[in-house]
Amino acid sequence: MAIIQARLRYGVEYQGEMHYDVDLRLPMVADSIAAIDEVGADSNLLFNLALTARCLTKLGGMPAEAITTDFLSANLVDDDFELLIDMRNALKKKRINAKSASLTTVKPSSSSAATD
Repeated sequence: MAIIQARLRYGVEYQGEMHYDVDLRLPMVADSIAAIDEVGADSNLLFNLALTARCLTKLGGMPAEAITTDFLSANLVDDDFELLIDMRNALKKKRINAKSASLTTVKPSSSSAATD
């Protein structure tokens, strides 16, 4: 599983202690489904926050179960949230297969004989 690490600029406070170091994994479809189930699909910001909460595998020394959408919405500075989105995009970019098959259009061969 691909994980990217970074350090938040502003960090989050949890139980009187500041936490800055984060590990983020690439979100999967199941994460997106769970995020929609939690917050709905009306707000892209809430969806991305819920998705991010599921993909943070480390946030300082916080226990994993404390990293929730509600916690992040109340404690995460917007600039740090943007960093987490940038991290997710960087993971996606690393995963792209440069030699992947792409859809191509093939011109069907003509069934009629050439005329002179």
